[in-house]
Amino acid sequence: MAIKRSKDVEALKQQFINNVDVGTSLNNLTELSNDQLVDQFVSISQQAALFQGRILSELRTRFGNDDRKFGEYISTTILSDIASHTRTRLINLAVFFDADRPMDGISLSVAYEISAPKNASKAIDIYSKVVGKKISVADVRNMFKKSESNSYSGKVKSDAGVRNGVKKKITSLIVGFDNKEKISILKELINEIKEAQ
Repeated sequence: MAIKRSKDVEALKQQFINNVDVGTSLNNLTELSNDQLVDQFVSISQQAALFQGRILSELRTRFGNDDRKFGEYISTTILSDIASHTRTRLINLAVFFDADRPMDGISLSVAYEISAPKNASKAIDIYSKVVGKKISVADVRNMFKKSESNSYSGKVKSDAGVRNGVKKKITSLIVGFDNKEKISILKELINEIKEAQ
């Protein structure tokens, strides 16, 4: 999924300008209430994660389908200190939360859960239910589980068509990552499946 770069960057710039209190500085933090301090912290954290994700996504697109060259490049930069699953989460966050889907009232943990590739088929539906509300990540996970169990009710899980569809979906979601990152993503997915059992 390609990011509409100029549109997203301009919208993100405007969102940053709108969300950051110009009067807030390190010198006058003492003048803010506890709630204002928390709001500023959350806003800055979300914006930083979105910017980081967009930067990583842009870097990734510059290497086309050459996972090896992208991985080699990353290994020569400070970005190699960031775990591959964290880089992947940031990219997924930036792709899902574009200019048309703000993170209003959504914690960063909930945003990561919504934007996770494993939740892609229900993400927009769940997003529409939680945007603007302060819902916990545990509640969002339960919403996905409930949604998933409703999707599979009455269906045979071992159906070859479903399995092939899942394989194609996973393949399409991890295309563009080097093999090491693909393995890391798949291991993470396997661990999540094991934990869900």
